[in-house]
Amino acid sequence: MQNYDLFFLTESDRIDEKQITLNSSDVHHIVTVFRKKSGDRIEISDGQFKRYTCRIVMADKKQIVLEIESIELIQKKLPQIKLCNALLKGSNFDLQLEKSVELGATEFQPLITDNIQANKSKVGKWRDVILKASKQAKQYQLPVIYEPTKLRQMKRKEKELWIVPELGVDTRDLSFSDFESIHTICIFIGPEGGFSKAEVDFFHSNHAVFISLGDLRLRAETAAWSALIQVQHVLKQVRIQ
Repeated sequence: MQNYDLFFLTESDRIDEKQITLNSSDVHHIVTVFRKKSGDRIEISDGQFKRYTCRIVMADKKQIVLEIESIELIQKKLPQIKLCNALLKGSNFDLQLEKSVELGATEFQPLITDNIQANKSKVGKWRDVILKASKQAKQYQLPVIYEPTKLRQMKRKEKELWIVPELGVDTRDLSFSDFESIHTICIFIGPEGGFSKAEVDFFHSNHAVFISLGDLRLRAETAAWSALIQVQHVLKQVRIQ
């Protein structure tokens, strides 16, 4: 398969059986930044599980018309990975989102925890960060991000596995059996000061699995990436079985 640049459909774009018409802000990037022209090919994703390989038949600075050459259905990988992370200050949260998309996270739940002050929600900005990271990583399933919620208002759903990296508690290694019949893996990342005792008790009551990321206290961003890598490593072994 050719390695074409990836873009996502938006509400302002139009699609029929043979053509896609792009009217979104991506038009400027495709024409001016990527310097695409008639005859060039790009990939378009609906953000779910459908990928279109297209040829540009008309392009100006306001609109691009694409001819659909092929359509491929992308199989949804199970389990999905939801990163539930405490809000971070400044651009640290943006960086965490960006790199977590590259490491396979498909959902994000920002958390308000005991040891942080609630920051103003920036979901619109965060969606832009996720969109750019998805294009870069060629992540055809566009990850979703929800409005921030208080940790202890969350409820573990059926076929969810909760994983919590935390110092100062009994931990164990992940095993193949942890992922049996699981549809969603929720990885909980606390603030710099860690989770409170009440929050740790909350995780115990929800049968969370506590894992170790080593003996050092990691920054929240590093902890998220380390946990994602650990989970992906075990998932890869499970899928080989």
